Amino acid sequence: MSPLDVAVVGYGFSAKIFHLPFIRHSPGFRLHAIVQRTPRSDDNPEKDFPGVRVYRGAYNAIHDEEVDVLMITSTNDSHFPFSRDALEKGKHVIAERPFTVSYAEAVELVDLAAEKNKQLAVYHTQGCGFGDALIELCRRSAVQGRTVTVDL
Repeated sequence: MSPLDVAVVGYGFSAKIFHLPFIRHSPGFRLHAIVQRTPRSDDNPEKDFPGVRVYRGAYNAIHDEEVDVLMITSTNDSHFPFSRDALEKGKHVIAERPFTVSYAEAVELVDLAAEKNKQLAVYHTQGCGFGDALIELCRRSAVQGRTVTVDL
């Protein structure tokens, strides 16, 4: 099976420290694109990753037919619309925590991923408090036939 082409939305600390190294060293993924709205001479993915597409907006990556997975590391309020629109375009989605800013948005994304038969994951780089919303999402995922692991 060929690797999945990944577009990373955001080029901040977590993208550089957690996500990009994982993608580059995982045989299941290939770095296809990076979204950075405003490059600087000392912080520019075009210099850091020659040959990788660089977009100035997330919707360029969402509409790129070659992207299989959208990895979202942008601001919290962008997670829901980018995830929703990527799922609608037939992409798998990995979003950093917090997954969304409301429980209703999280449920909508879980349901949409199931409807589109796409994977939807939340990337946790560190521990966080687990509340009723996460437990309910795990329960719903299990009901939909997905395997869910939560290490507390």
